[in-house]
Amino acid sequence: MAADSDPETEVFEITDFTTASEWERFVSRFEEVLNDWKLIGSSAGRSSPEKGEYTSGTWEEKSQEINFADFKFCITHHYLKQESDKSDLKEELEE
Repeated sequence: MAADSDPETEVFEITDFTTASEWERFVSRFEEVLNDWKLIGSSAGRSSPEKGEYTSGTWEEKSQEINFADFKFCITHHYLKQESDKSDLKEELEE
């Protein structure tokens, strides 16, 4: 009998892609929050703010708590609300 056909010599390998450690769960949750806020990926659809809009515009924020071990972290995204984006999108949809 050849060694190739012997079932005891076959190697069975499992690659575990689960997030097992506290650090892996923290990083996974952090990435999930960034994806939910659409901060990861292309920013081609965003227009540049007008001159002076950073100081006179309306600022908004989103916050989310995530945990690492026994510590709580609060991630906050501060962003400039741009009204022109919404009207531009409505015009594009109407066309």
